[in-house]
Amino acid sequence: MDTQQLLQFAKTDQRVPLILTCLLILLTMTVFVSNVSYLIALPTPQLTATLTQPIQPTTTRIANWHLFGDYQASLANLPATQLQLTLHGTDVADAYSSALIGDMNNNNQKYYRLGDRVPGGATLYKVFPHYVILNHNGTFEILKLPLPTISNLTN
Repeated sequence: MDTQQLLQFAKTDQRVPLILTCLLILLTMTVFVSNVSYLIALPTPQLTATLTQPIQPTTTRIANWHLFGDYQASLANLPATQLQLTLHGTDVADAYSSALIGDMNNNNQKYYRLGDRVPGGATLYKVFPHYVILNHNGTFEILKLPLPTISNLTN
């Protein structure tokens, strides 16, 4: 049979479109099954999790950022220190804050930085423009700059 006769047979025979449709469906199913079986046969990776450090909740981490500054307890209600000290001046500069504090027992003035021990055993805890906070045996006390009096202003 030559090509011309084969084409003539395909045009006149009613079974050819049905056979071609079946072959196309069979080819499609073969491709589909091979792809699905490939996906099913893939080995699943074995994941092992090792915890290097505990995971901190997000809210705790955000709270530790101190976006609006550190919480300060009410400093206005602190008791005045009973130590024989006088505050002569302050220098407020974050980590390098210092204060000029005088010891009334021996009329001696000295600069103290944060964390330094002042006369009387207290520690300089925090420096503000007009006062300082002292940590005296675990309790916070305030030492304020003396208010100017009228007699001091006229001299």
